[in-house]
Amino acid sequence: MKDSEGARSFDPDTDHPVAASFHDGVLRITLGDGRRVNAPVHHYAWLLDATPAQQDAFQIGYASLYWPDLDQSIDIETLLREQGVVTDEY
Repeated sequence: MKDSEGARSFDPDTDHPVAASFHDGVLRITLGDGRRVNAPVHHYAWLLDATPAQQDAFQIGYASLYWPDLDQSIDIETLLREQGVVTDEY
């Protein structure tokens, strides 16, 4: 699906997160269709400053990842639109 500017729009059937993990300073998020989104942790100062235990204590929501102990979240639709995010196609 494309939005009015020709960019791929968020598709809740395929773009929802199903898994996430941290590897070498990168947050790797697997989407419902199998694509992986890699977001550098340094893009999120609050996540960079968190302990490893705090980083790992996230909840997967329908369209976001949420860290209750940090009261912060990452919206997947916004993440997919940000520059510097690498998406591995399946």
